[in-house]
Amino acid sequence: HATRKSRLYQACVHFSNLRVVTRCVQTLEKAIEFHTLLVAIKEMVARKEGSAAFETCVRDAIETVCRQNCTDPNSLGLSFRVVVNARQLVRTAVHSRYSHDLDDILHKRKMLLNTKAAGWSAFRAAWVEIMQTPSPNHPTSKALRGGPRHAAEAARVADAAWEAHCERRESAFAQACRQREKSAVVEARRSAREARRSARRHQIHWRLKRRMEQAVRVVEKAVVAERQSRARQTAAADRRDAAVRVNEARKRKRHEVEAQKRERGDRCRRKALWRWMNDPQRTTEEILRGPPLNLAGASTHQAMPIVDHTRESAAIISQTGRHGITTFSHARADECTRKKHV
Repeated sequence: HATRKSRLYQACVHFSNLRVVTRCVQTLEKAIEFHTLLVAIKEMVARKEGSAAFETCVRDAIETVCRQNCTDPNSLGLSFRVVVNARQLVRTAVHSRYSHDLDDILHKRKMLLNTKAAGWSAFRAAWVEIMQTPSPNHPTSKALRGGPRHAAEAARVADAAWEAHCERRESAFAQACRQREKSAVVEARRSAREARRSARRHQIHWRLKRRMEQAVRVVEKAVVAERQSRARQTAAADRRDAAVRVNEARKRKRHEVEAQKRERGDRCRRKALWRWMNDPQRTTEEILRGPPLNLAGASTHQAMPIVDHTRESAAIISQTGRHGITTFSHARADECTRKKHV
């Protein structure tokens, strides 16, 4: 900014309750150059403020920026001032006098911030002390040209600021109380709403869990029933297969027994037929008439010649026909009879 009643220019920045200004210059270009350096210092302090103490950050930022831009810090003519917002206490911003001593200004800044947090009594004492501090002359500060205040005057200024802001402070306090009450009501409503939502979510979760458990039990019962059904079906199939095998075994056994019985009967009939045909006492008439009915169905697998030695007659029995019926050759029988008579 340009100073009043002159054509001088000055660069300044404000950050973290600290105001930094350069010396006054006659050209705007030089003031813009100084302002660029101050902005770089401000940005570097903002980047490093959380990692180190504020005082260390400010000193390192000034040295680093001046070194990077090949500028002597003394050529900037830097002046510093503490500006603390105390509108809640005295409805104004409390500030110190400009000074080239950075360490003193940083100490005052720390003192004002700490006492502001402690309350009005501590903040009043620190403010009165700062107003009594002398400062070298500064071209843009009218208060500096007036010199430091006496203790009584400084106390009177502080008390007047406190009394002037009393009504507004009470109003702000009441408003803050109302705001706290309102916030408490809102918080209570929010807590109640959250409690209802939590209870509703818990109830829904419990219902879903119960339904899930019921569904799991139903599925388990269905699986068990399916397994039991498959087991019953498998057992029934096994029983049916076993019954079929038993029946088939019984049928085979019965067929075998019947076949054995038929084989024994056929063998007995063949033996009886063989004895009947080879009986020496058998007459030709009986031979021509054939065997008895109980022997007529007997069959022989091979042709058996039977000779009657006593009567010198012979008959040849051969197996003919589909049903194994034994027949006699009458021509051979007649021939045997003729030979007998001759």
